Amino acid sequence: MKKGIKITLICVGGLIVLILLLGVLLPIIFKPRILQYATAEANRRLNATIGIRDLDVSLFRGFPNLYIAFEDLTVVNREPFAGDTLLAFKQLAVEVNLKTLLNPSKVEVRQILLDGVRAYGHVDAQGRKNWDIVPPTEATPEAQADTVPKTESAKYGVALRELRIKEADLRFRNDSTGMEARAQNLDFTLRGNLALEKSDISLNLLVEKLFFAMGGITYAPGLRLAFEANVDADLAGKRYAFRDNSLSINDFTLQFAGEVAMPGDSLVTDVTLSTPRTDFKSLLSLVPAVYSKSFADVQTAGSLEFAGHVQGVMHGKELPSADISLKVNDAMFKYPSLPKQADHINIDLAARYDGKTPDASSLSLRRFGVQLAGNPVELEASVTTPLSDPTIAAKARAQLELSTLADVLPLEGKKLNGSLALNLGVKARKSAVMAKRYQECVLDGELKLKNIQADGVLAVPVRVNLLELLFSPQQVELKSLLAEAGRSNVQMAGRVTDFLPYLLADGTLAGSLTLSSKCVDLNELFPQKEEAEKADEAVGNNVNKADTTAVSLSPLKRISFAFRSSVDELHFQNIEAREVVGNFTLGGSKLALERVGCKMLKGSANVSGLVDFTQPSLNGLNVRAKLDNIDIAETAKTFTSIAQVLPTVERMDGRVGVNLSLDAKLTPSFTPIMNTVNAEGDLTSSSISIVNDPLFANVGQLIGNSALEKPTLQQIHVYFTIVDGVLTFKPFSTKIAGIQGTIGGKIMLDQTLDMSMNMVLPQSMVGKASEVFGQLTSKLGVNVPAPSTIPVAITATGAIKSPKVKIELAQGLQGQVKEAVKEKVQEVVQRVKEDVSKRKEEILAKAQAQADKLVAEAKKLADKTRAEAQANADKLMDEAKKNGMLAELAAKAGAAKLVEEGNSVADRIEREARAKADEVMAKARAEADKLQ
Repeated sequence: MKKGIKITLICVGGLIVLILLLGVLLPIIFKPRILQYATAEANRRLNATIGIRDLDVSLFRGFPNLYIAFEDLTVVNREPFAGDTLLAFKQLAVEVNLKTLLNPSKVEVRQILLDGVRAYGHVDAQGRKNWDIVPPTEATPEAQADTVPKTESAKYGVALRELRIKEADLRFRNDSTGMEARAQNLDFTLRGNLALEKSDISLNLLVEKLFFAMGGITYAPGLRLAFEANVDADLAGKRYAFRDNSLSINDFTLQFAGEVAMPGDSLVTDVTLSTPRTDFKSLLSLVPAVYSKSFADVQTAGSLEFAGHVQGVMHGKELPSADISLKVNDAMFKYPSLPKQADHINIDLAARYDGKTPDASSLSLRRFGVQLAGNPVELEASVTTPLSDPTIAAKARAQLELSTLADVLPLEGKKLNGSLALNLGVKARKSAVMAKRYQECVLDGELKLKNIQADGVLAVPVRVNLLELLFSPQQVELKSLLAEAGRSNVQMAGRVTDFLPYLLADGTLAGSLTLSSKCVDLNELFPQKEEAEKADEAVGNNVNKADTTAVSLSPLKRISFAFRSSVDELHFQNIEAREVVGNFTLGGSKLALERVGCKMLKGSANVSGLVDFTQPSLNGLNVRAKLDNIDIAETAKTFTSIAQVLPTVERMDGRVGVNLSLDAKLTPSFTPIMNTVNAEGDLTSSSISIVNDPLFANVGQLIGNSALEKPTLQQIHVYFTIVDGVLTFKPFSTKIAGIQGTIGGKIMLDQTLDMSMNMVLPQSMVGKASEVFGQLTSKLGVNVPAPSTIPVAITATGAIKSPKVKIELAQGLQGQVKEAVKEKVQEVVQRVKEDVSKRKEEILAKAQAQADKLVAEAKKLADKTRAEAQANADKLMDEAKKNGMLAELAAKAGAAKLVEEGNSVADRIEREARAKADEVMAKARAEADKLQ
């Protein structure tokens, strides 16, 4: 008996050891194969490159939990976002209760950890998203019926205990709107049991730096955001009570208490807001100019009162009402390192949103006042009846000696001097403004800047010697503007009308201004943003700034200005222009250029045209230009895009005149989209020399004439067109190295060409052309004596840098030679034509019947596919509704995905059937054409 027990114990012990060994060895043995297979499958199925340094699978790290972790996982975009790092993790780990995997309805996920996350979302100017990396699936019509998603009969449920995100860097960019956002050093923790009917849920979020900008305006310049929430969640009853909750922005903290309920399709809120700190310093931290590295040392005084309440129902058009009030009483702040302070700070702000009657909402800034080193700034404002008849009232007064600001605020390398005087009052109602009853409105005051000096604001020092604006209900008069920035200077005067309609009634701000300048250097004023490019490199993204960076023009949509300009020198990118004179009209989101003349490219130019930026993602360009005596080499250096499309221009020397009419689409950064360029015009020149061009080098070698390798083209007048970016030269006559000839052809966007040249070669320059003549006459079996001059036809195709050149006898001479055999050929042609016509009709009729059958069968299969997908989605929702709100919410996305995938498959069935039908007809037509 004892011996049996001993054997049993040995067997059990051996089994345990075996299980332990398998738990250790199996992940080690199979990990490389699993890792290789997972990476290969992901790269095959996604339009992105997936990289995984290591995979950790363990049964012991959290026993009885299964631990799975991906180390250094990266997802890098392919075209059209090649180089963008869409997603990266130092570690993505999941810990699952191993025992619950046997019951799909109660899977328990102990923890999900995302460590060192880097994510980058990018929407380009054409609306393409870099996270669309799942290509449409491909399947044959016969197999597609089996690819329709089907629901599983089993019920699934996942209980998540903890979600943790550590040290994340999240970025988003939309080129069409100019929006950029970034959250740096983000930590997030969610704890609770979401599978229970009632649960305590805790949330913790910390963002060390939050940036947000749109249209070139920065709204969040690097805020520190912290959020802590503890919620008593009645998941079954859909009620959530808040306790110990706070939201902090920089040093300003809000506490909120109350509850939110979701009965039916409504949302009921009753939440109060307060601040635990009543010192002014917490509010001061929200001011970017004040909140800096030395903010902790700032001395403050004064009290703060803040209160808010959100209460009501969100259902249909009704929203909860909200009341917020903020008061600051006789506050001050002072930096210990600076000699003066800001004091007498008083704020009285009240805002109310009426959820039931939104037009009863109001905003009232009863008082805002501050003295900066003795310089007073005061503001009052109010807005009432914002929907039916917006009424605004405001007063602004300021008297600033800007040099004293450095005594109050750390300007961080910036220097300001000069004086600012503002005294402005406005009171107006929209209905009065729309009816032009300006006698009922008030807009009165002036703004005057004098002897302003600003260093460190732009890349160059700025000087505003004088700026005077006078306000009245009818107009704002710019009496004078005298300003300098670097070596740029400007003088401007004029007036702006309809300021109140623009402010209140969606009216258009109109103006008439004159501008003169001795020099405008836009390269100096707006240098490339090197810091932004470095930031992109640091995050691992390859962003072409020149092509994708949006320039927001939305503020200009309701502006109509007419400029009469005179600029002695203009510098923009590579363009150097002198004596720029013309009229510019901005209105209706369009910029019109009228008779703009200048001297440039060692010649002169006159331009008229229109830039249309009514569309947010693509701008339209229409230009008519006359260029006289411009230098080709200078043009190639200035407009590098021309050399990219037409490399030959870099090998040319001479002067040309051009008449051009052009239409194109522009990106938001106003870069031409080459495949949208359409133009026509003509080019003239007395002489153009060409050196080291592959085309003419090959022509000279084939003909055996070195003069053609580096030719000079004389007396040129060529008409050209550009259609969808393809440049076509109509055949034009010229002398090529002294030889009379014609040139014509096309140059494509892919740097390929299809050109032809015809020349009449005298006996002294025949070269290899005589060999071609002899080969032709010998092939035809006739004897024709060689003429004193031989016309040749030269064709060039393929890449511009290495074209394939072919030489033949010109068509006229070939005709003379072939006339000897023409009569023999004619007899056969007529007999064959009759048989060919009949055979063509038979081929096309048969093909049409086959194509019609393909389309009909595909439609039947597609209709069946859509019906099955909808049935599966309905089944999934019916099952989910039995398991509560969370299951229903989770199932909605799955049901929508089922319908979407079913429709996608059905559409593909029909699309591919039509393609096959077209292919059948195309093959039939090709077969019929061969019978000619």
